[in-house]
Amino acid sequence: MAIIYKKMKNDEVSILPEIVVKKMNEEKGWVFCAIDTDKDKWCACLMLSMTEGIQDMMQLQGLYVKPTYRNENIGKCLLNYAINVAISAGVRSFFYKEITETRGMLWASRHICASMGFHASVIDEHIVYYDAKTLKDNENINKVIRKTEKIPIVKLTDYNDIRLRKLKKKINSNLYFLENDIYDLEYSRFYVDKDKILAVACVKSDDEREATFQGIYFADDCPKDKIKIINPILMVHCINSILDAGYEKLYLTIQGDTDHDATVGLLGEPDGDYYAIEWIKNV
Repeated sequence: MAIIYKKMKNDEVSILPEIVVKKMNEEKGWVFCAIDTDKDKWCACLMLSMTEGIQDMMQLQGLYVKPTYRNENIGKCLLNYAINVAISAGVRSFFYKEITETRGMLWASRHICASMGFHASVIDEHIVYYDAKTLKDNENINKVIRKTEKIPIVKLTDYNDIRLRKLKKKINSNLYFLENDIYDLEYSRFYVDKDKILAVACVKSDDEREATFQGIYFADDCPKDKIKIINPILMVHCINSILDAGYEKLYLTIQGDTDHDATVGLLGEPDGDYYAIEWIKNV
């Protein structure tokens, strides 16, 4: 059996599964294939797409190996080939997010990722989602909004706001949501103290009327005793802005079960949830 690895041209992808072609049309990226030259058919494929707002990072959208070709190192070789092509084009880091319905399935592809130099940056990410209809009449949300009207939580209108620029200089460089403006000012909210931003709650929306609450990030000089107080208040204000805008579904990314329990206590039981691992490779 002879296997060749290649980056597919646009007029060649029609031989691939419909879901891969659809994804390619939706994302700005490259498709790679492993081809069995004896049978003149593909046996594995993957896609690398541009990561929004980060010029030198690409995201691995998935790696699929046909069942009859598994356990022959083909998937690993294809991934290695794709990474080398991307590096030669100037890419300096790679991102892969594995999503499952149970925590027990999280490590399914760890052997490939780990052997290729990927590091698990988030190994127990719990993602829950709510239907907006279940949140609109949530009395806890309404109570928090009423009680915190005088707390300095603001909406910014300019990514170049001097307060935001100062915060970016202070905050952990790994928080690329802030550094690369991968969030919507329209729905994100900021906790301010005079001319300083002490915390930011990031929200990202899409054209399908779904929004993701990406997390809350604190400046290094934010008083520790304020963090627990600010956390739920910022989250609720963001959620309220999303509901007011008419979004239909809200996703929340949460670390660990403790925070999840606190969120459930505030928002009520989610309509669904799943788990994820985020893998990062830098070159």
